[in-house]
Amino acid sequence: TWSERHSKGSQDMKRNRKTDLELITAKHTHYLRTGFSLSAEMKYGKMPALGDYRWTADLILATRIQAETGRPPTNGLEYRVGNSGGGFDSLDFKFLLEDQWLPDQTHINTSIPLNRRQYDPKINIPVPFYGAGMSYGSISEQVMLARAKAAKKWNTFTCTGEGGYPESLIPYKDHVITQIATGMFGVREETIQYAPIIEFKYAQEIVRFQYFFAYTKLLGNQSHCSNTTAFAITPITHLD
Repeated sequence: TWSERHSKGSQDMKRNRKTDLELITAKHTHYLRTGFSLSAEMKYGKMPALGDYRWTADLILATRIQAETGRPPTNGLEYRVGNSGGGFDSLDFKFLLEDQWLPDQTHINTSIPLNRRQYDPKINIPVPFYGAGMSYGSISEQVMLARAKAAKKWNTFTCTGEGGYPESLIPYKDHVITQIATGMFGVREETIQYAPIIEFKYAQEIVRFQYFFAYTKLLGNQSHCSNTTAFAITPITHLD
C-alpha cells in the first residue's frame, strides 16, 4: 500500500541521514591520508614552510612514512635527527658490530618491576618505558587520550602532568599516573583513588602562592601555556 511504501521510504531516508556523517568523515579521512602519503613521498617536493630546526621537514615527512609503513623511509629523508646543532640532535646510539649481534630468535626480557618494596602491589611493565607528565595546556585532551590508549596497548603507563584529569581518561585509569604538584592543579580525591601510581612533583617554587594561582585559575585567566579548563582546576577549599 501507499502508506507502507511511504513508511519504508522514510526509514530509508533516516538510515541514509545516519550515514551522512560517516560518509563525510570517511571521505575527508581518505583525502587527508592520501595527502599525507603524497607529501611524504615528495612527489611535489618539500613544502618550504614545513618544520623548524628541531623538527625539520625531513623529520616530519619521515615520521609520516614510518607511521604508515612501520619502517624507516628509503627515499633519502633524514629520519633520526634534526638540524639544531645541539641537544638530542647531537646524540646517537653506538651500535655493536654486526658479528656481535644476538641471533634473531634470542629472547630478551625488557620488563621492569616498578615497585621493589616488600609491601604494596607489585607493578611490572613489559617495556622499559612509560609516558612522562604532560599537562593540559602543553597538550590537548585529544593528545592526553591518545597517550592513554597507547599506554593501555603497551600495558604501560602515561602521566597526567601537573594539571587535568578529563573524564575521557577514566576508562584507562589503570594505565594513568596521577601527578600531584605543588600547585594542586586538577588534583581531586577521586583522581588519586583512580591511580595505580602517584607521582609527587616539587619542581616549582609556588607553594606560598598556591591560593593566588588557584584563584586566578578559577577566574579563567591564562596560564603560561593556555587557558585552563575545568578539569585542571582544584577548588580553593582543597588547598588547606
